[in-house]
Order: sequence, then structure tokens, then C-alpha cells
Amino acid sequence: MKKIIRCLIGICIITLLASACQSYDDISVMLGADVSSAKEISSENNHGGFHGDGERYLIFAFEDNSFENTIKKDNTWHKLPVTDAPITALLYGLETPEMTYGPYINQDIPQISNGYYFFYDRHSDSINPFDASDVLARSSFNFTAAIYDADTDTLYYIELDT
Repeated sequence: MKKIIRCLIGICIITLLASACQSYDDISVMLGADVSSAKEISSENNHGGFHGDGERYLIFAFEDNSFENTIKKDNTWHKLPVTDAPITALLYGLETPEMTYGPYINQDIPQISNGYYFFYDRHSDSINPFDASDVLARSSFNFTAAIYDADTDTLYYIELDT
């Protein structure tokens, strides 16, 4: 009986230690570029809402421009400033003569002029996840966005699920 209890305690300790180690493999896969060399500056995750609703927001700092060199070659990353109106509305807010949209995230992502942005629409109605044209017509949002500041080698990463 004591051996079983010791084994269970050992398994619990190993599980706790393994879960304490943070891995960002999911972010690397989503963005198509490795973030494992970056230093995490800030992290928030409140996906505890109904059906997993919430935001995940991280800020990463890189020691060099290796991340930038990777995303420059990837056609899913686009040069800043953000020129796509729906993405601007989601991240920063947008005013048109007819209506005011957003921002729909609770984080302040700085307006960056030298860098790159990434957008991926994870909504079930999305036909092309890299096309944001129909995003604002929906009643809910499920997307991943990232802004990379080339001047400071800083990555701002956000997931929103509503």
C-alpha cells in the first residue's frame, strides 16, 4: 500500500513539474515561426468563459532579428501598417461615417509602423482563414493576430474567442 501511495505522489509531482514548464509550440505552429528563443515579457489568459471564450495575450522580446528574417519569407505575414479595415477594427478600432467598430480586444497593442502583422480567422464560418473581409459581419469572433515590431524585436500575440 505504501508503494502505491509513493508512486501516486511521484506521478503527481512529475505532472505538476511538467505542467509548470511553459511551451509555446502552439504559437510557433500558428505563426509559422519559432518563438522558443524569445523571452516572455507579459502573459494573460482568461479563456475561462462560456465555451472557452476569452483572450490570450502575450508579449515576447527577441534578442536579434532572426524571427523577422523568418516571417519576411512567409506570405501569411504582411508589412505594417495594417491596411485591412476589418483587422484594424478588431485590434485598434475603426470609425467610418456610418459606424464605429471596436476595438474588440481588451489589450492596448501599440501602433507600430515598422514591422509585420499576421491574422488568422479561426471562426467556423471562415472560408479562407487569412481573409478578414467577413469578420465584422459575424456575431462572434475567433481569431489569432500578431504584430511584430521590427525596431524593438518585440512580438505582440493575441487570440480572441467570443
